Amino acid sequence: MLSTFTALLLDINQTTPGNDLNGAKLTRIRTLARYLDNANFPNNTNNLGTPDPTAAMPEEIYYLDRKTVENRNMVEWECVAAFDLVNVKVPKRICTRDIFPGIGTFV
Repeated sequence: MLSTFTALLLDINQTTPGNDLNGAKLTRIRTLARYLDNANFPNNTNNLGTPDPTAAMPEEIYYLDRKTVENRNMVEWECVAAFDLVNVKVPKRICTRDIFPGIGTFV
């Protein structure tokens, strides 16, 4: 398990130099300890509850913006939401009287 991310970064940067996984999508999945599989506990027993692989909080989507630290012990990235990425624009929406009577037209 050690050096897995370093090996991954070396492989990625051979293909696209300086990439460092910038722009990669990161999905954060959270749950309560009582729903974790037994393999995550000593003696393979979850004493907190019954494992349930479907029990999860809403997923959070982030993107790796830049690598902030890399040394022999760890690699750290700064994560951002989709709207915080450089050169990402929110699509314009047109509101018309047909959709919203009495409001007018806005761009």
